[in-house]
Amino acid sequence: MKGKFIKKKVRSLSTVVTTVILAMAMSITSFAAEDTNNLKVDIGGIIVDVEQVAEENGVNPYALKEAIEEGINAEKASPFSDLVIKPSNITASESVEYSLVRSLGRASTKVKKTNQDSTAYVANSGALTASGKTPAIGMCAMHINVTTKTGSTTSSKVKLGTTIYMEDSINVNGTSCSSFVVEDRGNPSNRTAYWIDIYFGLNNKTNYNAAINYGVKTVSYYYYC
Repeated sequence: MKGKFIKKKVRSLSTVVTTVILAMAMSITSFAAEDTNNLKVDIGGIIVDVEQVAEENGVNPYALKEAIEEGINAEKASPFSDLVIKPSNITASESVEYSLVRSLGRASTKVKKTNQDSTAYVANSGALTASGKTPAIGMCAMHINVTTKTGSTTSSKVKLGTTIYMEDSINVNGTSCSSFVVEDRGNPSNRTAYWIDIYFGLNNKTNYNAAINYGVKTVSYYYYC
């Protein structure tokens, strides 16, 4: 009788352990599904798969989700402008190529910026650029410490109103842009020194989604000073 009792007790214990393991597995599966759903953002009916976009751009998905959500109702939103990106082997650089004489007789220098970060931003209706203009396709922003309204500070290298010419054209919501005018500025901490933030239109669901999908791209360009 004792032997039968022990076997029955062992069988009961085995059943309990199996039940616990199954419950834990179901809980983990449920958590994983819930966690995946938490990495999606609804922008006026457009569902953004934050995890996928984050993976494509090498950023933390939770930081990206927070940036996207903060930008939905912001006056200006640039979801990728301040996110930390995984290290790469691409090195940003600057070079002065040559001098020339303009028609007005003033000497001018062509400066090239290579492998710079570029992101995209949108703005609410009524928002103005740092130069006081209404944002329009064909405009971009640059760092505050390299762009000032007067160009009078010692750290100023690119004045507002400067046209930058892209090495490769960029598609901005169906418009192919080979150049941009620097009319705005920003102060992200994790972008290259000559990062540009490209204006993608008003802050609506379509344009904001396009800015998110643009992510962070490496670009090269030149300008005259």
